[in-house]
Amino acid sequence: MFKSVYAKGELQWVDRVNRVVVVAACALVALSYAPFFSDYMVTKRVLLLVSCALIAGLWLLRCALQGALILPGARWLLPWLAFVFLSALSLMQAANVYMGIEHLGRQIGLGIIALSVALVFYQRVPWSVLIGVAATATIASALGVLQFAGIHAIPMPHTRFGNLGISTFGNLNFVAHYLEIAIVLMLGAALACRVVWQRIALWSCTLFCGYYMLLTESRGGWIALACGLVFFAWQARRQVVGRVPWKGVLAVLILLAVIGEFSLRAMHSGEGLSHLAERVVTRLETLADAKHISIDQRRLVWLDTVDLIEDNFWSGVGVGNYAVAVPDYRTVKRHREWQQYINLLPHRPYYAHNEYLEIWAESGVGALIAWLLTIAIVCFSGWRAALRQDNAEKRIVLWSLLAALLATLVHSLFSLNLRDPTAALHFWVAVGLIEAVRGAPQRTWALVAWQRVGCVVAAALLCAGGLYWSVGTLLGDYYYFRGQKKYYDVWQPNRAYLAFGRAVSWRASEFRHQHMLGLMALRIGRLSEAETALRRSLELHPSNAGALRLLGEALYLRGLAAESVEVLQHAVRLEPLHADAYAWLARSLQAQARLESDRASVAELHERSLEAWRQALGMAPENDGYLVGLGLGLANAGQYDEAIEVLQRAAQVHADDGVVLGNLGAIYLRQKRMERAEELLERATQLDPQRAEWWGNLALLYDEKGQLAEAANAMAKAAERAPDNAAWHVRLVSILLRQQRFEEALQHAAQGLRHHPNNEKLTEVVQDITRRVQKGER
Repeated sequence: MFKSVYAKGELQWVDRVNRVVVVAACALVALSYAPFFSDYMVTKRVLLLVSCALIAGLWLLRCALQGALILPGARWLLPWLAFVFLSALSLMQAANVYMGIEHLGRQIGLGIIALSVALVFYQRVPWSVLIGVAATATIASALGVLQFAGIHAIPMPHTRFGNLGISTFGNLNFVAHYLEIAIVLMLGAALACRVVWQRIALWSCTLFCGYYMLLTESRGGWIALACGLVFFAWQARRQVVGRVPWKGVLAVLILLAVIGEFSLRAMHSGEGLSHLAERVVTRLETLADAKHISIDQRRLVWLDTVDLIEDNFWSGVGVGNYAVAVPDYRTVKRHREWQQYINLLPHRPYYAHNEYLEIWAESGVGALIAWLLTIAIVCFSGWRAALRQDNAEKRIVLWSLLAALLATLVHSLFSLNLRDPTAALHFWVAVGLIEAVRGAPQRTWALVAWQRVGCVVAAALLCAGGLYWSVGTLLGDYYYFRGQKKYYDVWQPNRAYLAFGRAVSWRASEFRHQHMLGLMALRIGRLSEAETALRRSLELHPSNAGALRLLGEALYLRGLAAESVEVLQHAVRLEPLHADAYAWLARSLQAQARLESDRASVAELHERSLEAWRQALGMAPENDGYLVGLGLGLANAGQYDEAIEVLQRAAQVHADDGVVLGNLGAIYLRQKRMERAEELLERATQLDPQRAEWWGNLALLYDEKGQLAEAANAMAKAAERAPDNAAWHVRLVSILLRQQRFEEALQHAAQGLRHHPNNEKLTEVVQDITRRVQKGER
């Protein structure tokens, strides 16, 4: 049982630890990066969740020690709880509940961070947070500027980034998400600070981070930061004039200009600040170009999102499930428009690039209204507090916090900054600091003994659960990234399969892990395991066209043609410009036709198969595999002349392709054009001597010409190369019997039976020859 006298002496310790955790979280989430994970965001998400769990645990411990449940007097708490409730309710519509719970957990954790910050910094100027943000932003900016110059102080997981100054964020827009908050907060701290050397340091950091912000060329970040700075200057104009050390700022500007000139000339072959100014102006001019790639891509994503919202206006598709649901709302026209920018990369938006539309799409219009009301109350409360604040330092800090929120909210109109762990954490810390600085009265509810014990237990469970989730996420992604490198970098599918299996063992609810495990199982021939993993991936992401294509391929290889057709039709509908999906659909339709007995159905399936092959060729006209597929499809449909025309096209493009020449020769053989067929089949056996079909067709040709010895020799090679094909053994034995080569026929029949012990024809041949030998009939 706790005693309040003892607890009172411990509260300061808990609050001190909580403040340290908040500052550390702001720094670590921003700077965290490890080259052995697949994504820059992985460690940031993990650290964010750990921070949420730890801060929530400290708040519960504080309540237990104080003997009362204590909350800040935040007017936005009720609408925020309504937002959380409606988001949780939307999970009933979610295709991937696991993903939804994780996202909702982050939202709840961020709100708890804001409430905890409001308590531990109550009626204080949060200098530790402001200075921590300034130091962190300066380090991140220094790393980014060095990267622009080709000096990579931290290793990068992917070399494709080159000398872009992405720092520890992975994307220049993510850099802007962070800096637009940090710069405004640093500016407020610089104006509020009274210690001269600290003011100089803060101004230097602010200007340096502003220089880095220009280098990022993030137009959204510039617009958002400009809105925040204009608002701050407008509200704090009296304090700005009196508090800006103009001489010091001018000296810092001159120093930064000199450093910038030399660094830019080093980075860009002699081009200095004038070149940077030209680049900024040129970049801003693209805002007037509606067909600029980033603007038009956002338009396409927003159109998808609006269509999704129209179908799920009230309830949404489930919190955290936007990326799972949006593929069903892309039209062929939008796919084609997207393709002109990204070429073969399919149209797969994972975010709406508009926070308001994404909340609406995921959780419904009620959740959006509740969220907007939450933010409106935060801003209004901060505004009123700043207007009434007598303390100049607190007033400046409040205006800077509100300016940071405004910058973030403006950028949220056309980006995903509140889905970015770094920006989201700083946004909600700023919300909590507004409540702390304005000093709203706190609310308390007394706790009895068992409730205090419950708080301690809940705190322990939160920390343990956060740690367990973090370890699972990190290890799952570690093995996932390791598997990717084994497969894509060094082509070791067996080792990749083992790595992805380990990833799934840690994160079975991650559809990407299941997807790649299915792909590897398919590539190493484990068809049943591939089907299981891919079906699990599709349970977690039903609109994953890539997994659908792979599942269709696996079903085709397993002989389940009808199921394969159904799956591949869905894949084609989701990504209508992916050529390989049409190719596998065509193969599956051909396989289904072979299983049909009704002539009308067979003809229909052949026609659909030919149409699928033509679709594939329309996207990849020189793909020899597609040309061969169409040629064989035409041949199976009895359209030999058209088949020859298509395969001749393939032969012109790929003159030394044994597959093309062998199939063309087989069609000539069907037409009894022996001379041309023989020429092509012999050439195919030279180019691709391990392919049994060429030797088998060549044997049939020799048989037609009466050259039985050559036919037997070619058929023996076919049987040797494909011993699992009983037809080659049966035909070889038949040819040998016609030549009265009984012993050889018996020998090859016996070999065939070893591979096909239940083959009736081979069994009859062996019995017949044995009987003849016993009777002396040779």
